[in-house]
Amino acid sequence: MNTVRERRFLLLLVAVFALWSLFLVAPYLQYVLAALLLGYVLEPLHRRLEPRLGPRISAAGLILATVFAVLLPVAVLVQVALSGAQSVFEAVEGFLADSEIVRILSDAGVNLPDLLDRLGGDGSLPIGDIVGLLGGLTDVLVGLTVLLFVIYYLLTNGDDLARWFRSVTPLSPAVQDELYTRVDRIVWAALVVNVVVAAVQGVLTGLGFWGVGLPNPVFWTVMTTLLALLPLIGASVVWAPAAVYLLFV
Repeated sequence: MNTVRERRFLLLLVAVFALWSLFLVAPYLQYVLAALLLGYVLEPLHRRLEPRLGPRISAAGLILATVFAVLLPVAVLVQVALSGAQSVFEAVEGFLADSEIVRILSDAGVNLPDLLDRLGGDGSLPIGDIVGLLGGLTDVLVGLTVLLFVIYYLLTNGDDLARWFRSVTPLSPAVQDELYTRVDRIVWAALVVNVVVAAVQGVLTGLGFWGVGLPNPVFWTVMTTLLALLPLIGASVVWAPAAVYLLFV
């Protein structure tokens, strides 16, 4: 009887800790998934560098190289986006100044030009927005720390993790080898195809916007490329409003 009670109490304790751990990890789940993806991409390079540099130095060097390889393009893209955002607001305001949409929305109680002025802003932020911005920045820094730690662990201890996963998988070694080989091919193909398709969509959208005379085609090329990488959003978020805009011009 005591054994049954102890077992139930142990299961309950494990369930509580599992839920608590899930609650703590949930806000940073996207960072963990991104770390898994980056660790998977960096693993072939790590295997080549590991015999020369050792596992820890190789992993740390690849992480630093990845940080610089990501931060520099992101900084350029952010600069392009910020420089283009103001002209986009000005173009939209100029379009709405003579648009029938403004009159229709005004009759419905929506002051669209005033809303755009608030979105454009004068560069000042209320105290509440500053506090929220600092809180969001803290979450991002913690998430990036989790991402880098998980990548480092995967690169230095990925083989141990793979052996443990194989040991708990109820499949024969031959079936597991075939399964992992096919999954590896599918994942690499999906990564390459997604990046290439996103770049093609971004370039075509930018050329199309430039051809019809829409402002800042470089800005829209960057935004389309980034949004095309997101499976649930896609490039239609950019070209669909542009198509509606052209209908009323």
